[in-house]
Amino acid sequence: MKVYVDKCERYPILARIAAWYAVSRIETEVERHKYHNTRYLLEKDPTLWCVTAWNDNGRSNSSDVTDVTKLYRSDFMAGLGWMMTSKTWQEVGPNWPAIAWDDWMRDPLRRKGRQCIRPEVGRTGMTSHGELGASSGQFFATYLMDIRANTGYTDFGKIDLDYLLPENFEKKMKKEVESAIEMDIDDAVQFVDFHENRGKSIRIMYDGCHDYIKKADAFGIMHDFKAGVPRTAYDGIVTCFYNGVRVYLVPDRTKVPAYDPTWAVP
Repeated sequence: MKVYVDKCERYPILARIAAWYAVSRIETEVERHKYHNTRYLLEKDPTLWCVTAWNDNGRSNSSDVTDVTKLYRSDFMAGLGWMMTSKTWQEVGPNWPAIAWDDWMRDPLRRKGRQCIRPEVGRTGMTSHGELGASSGQFFATYLMDIRANTGYTDFGKIDLDYLLPENFEKKMKKEVESAIEMDIDDAVQFVDFHENRGKSIRIMYDGCHDYIKKADAFGIMHDFKAGVPRTAYDGIVTCFYNGVRVYLVPDRTKVPAYDPTWAVP
């Protein structure tokens, strides 16, 4: 593993961007896209675990590839293309495991409720050789090889990212989810097939592990969990963009009060 340490006094950031070239064969254009300018959030917000350049549900049929500036908070620590503060590295570095470090980072006792920033459109993507290293090829053919990486130029240093601070993002997400049309999964699957519904937002509630898997599969997004957290989830909410419709999978808090570490794909 390669670790890149930024020596800058103002931003003591450990940038572990594209550190897995030899293992996962990741292509990255993070520096060219100025994505690293998101790092000021790490200094400003102690509740952040990392900033990642990867979207686990970033395929062209499950993300809005035109919305290249959109970022989210997430409880899920993506395993590819990320950076953290040197202070956080000092916390975890001395005990860094030789293998399975991503799941080690996702352990609730280690994450301590901290969140990550992740993009709608990733700044990293798999090369054709990714199958050789991406978790021994797990999910490569079904999901990872189709993850889209941005090809344009976005200078995040010129964008006000304060909407990603905890209270701001919570209000923003709550407003977006509550304004979405609630419907059951059968109606939702039909709804997204009609061209006239493009640009609209819908929400579908889920009430358990198996129910979530079923509904995630309906929209072709990754349905597994790590320490009980669905990929890209924020407060249990997983969003994707399907046929021009913004979709929110939302936990029914009367039945799913919090993340459950026992959740797993059968």
